[in-house]
Amino acid sequence: MSNFEQHYEEIPFTLLERAGFPINSAWLSDDQRRLLEHIFYERYAELDAKTRQAKEYIEELEDEQRYLQDKCADLRHELKNLAGEK
Repeated sequence: MSNFEQHYEEIPFTLLERAGFPINSAWLSDDQRRLLEHIFYERYAELDAKTRQAKEYIEELEDEQRYLQDKCADLRHELKNLAGEK
């Protein structure tokens, strides 16, 4: 079973029937299949772009976290020096 067929089978039967689609992906007409493949492709392309953006944002946050941890360690060290501790 292809990815398309797996996702198609996850659509509730009542929704498929009300929209005029068969309950089994093997019974789709060529036009119905092309329409759904286009919709699925567009949705996955959108999700992929959002996932990439989220990963980049997470990496930026991790970089910022490392910077702040280093800065905090530097400030603790400086505070100890000012307090005369070693």
